Amino acid sequence: MTGASRGIGAETAKLLGSGGARVYVNYLKNRERAEEVAEAVHAGGGTAELVPFNASDHAEVAAAIASVLEREETIHLLVNNAGVRYDSLTHSTTTGQWEGCVRDNLNSVFYVTHEVVKAMVKHGGGSIVMVSSIAGSIGSFGQSAYAAAKAGIVAFSKSVALEYASRGVRTNAVIPGIIRTDMTANLSDKFLESVLEQIPCKRLGEPAEVAPAICFLLSDAASYINGATLHINGGGLRL
Repeated sequence: MTGASRGIGAETAKLLGSGGARVYVNYLKNRERAEEVAEAVHAGGGTAELVPFNASDHAEVAAAIASVLEREETIHLLVNNAGVRYDSLTHSTTTGQWEGCVRDNLNSVFYVTHEVVKAMVKHGGGSIVMVSSIAGSIGSFGQSAYAAAKAGIVAFSKSVALEYASRGVRTNAVIPGIIRTDMTANLSDKFLESVLEQIPCKRLGEPAEVAPAICFLLSDAASYINGATLHINGGGLRL
C-alpha cells in the first residue's frame, strides 16, 4: 500500500498484517517511520517488507511493482493512500503548484493502479481501495487544487470499478473527513474550531477509525461492494 509510513496508511498496514496479509509498506522519505510500521506488523503476527518509491513518478512505480511481482505471483490487495496537502488560494496558486498537486495526489493513483490492475486481471482478480478526502466532495477554502485532485480520485475509482469488475477486480473509495494525522497537525485552531462546529460527533477522527473501513472494503466480506464511496467524517457530511 502506498503512503504507509504514517497516519491512515500506517494503521491500515498494521490491521492488514494482523489479518494475515503480506504487507508491502511503501514510503518516500521517512524510512524510520516505515520500519516502525513493519515492526508493528511483525509484532502483530503478520509479515511486511519495505518498498520505497515515489508514487508520483511512473518509472519508479513501474520498477517497484515489477520487483514485487518477481517475488509474488500477483498483488491481491491495493490501497492507494499516498498524498500531499497543498494550501493556496486559487489566484495565488502557480501553474507549478497546480501541476505538482495533481501529480502527487491524482497522477500517483493512476500510476500505481495502472501497474497493479494488470497483474490482478491476469491472475484472477483483486480488490482496490482509493483514499480520497472530504475536500474532494465539498471543496475546501484555500485548497482548490487539492480538492480537485481528490475529487478526481473518486471519479477514477468509479471508472476502474466499471472497467474491471467483470475480471474479478473490485474498486472502492473511502472519503475521510478531518483525521488527526501529521497532515492535519499544522491546521490553525481557528480553522479546527470552525470544522468542529459542523461535525455532530464534535471531534476529529483518528486513523484507527478509518483503517477498519478500508480493510472491510478490501475483504471478501465486501464481495458485492464495487464502485462505492464510503464517507468517514463523524456526520460532518451526510451523503
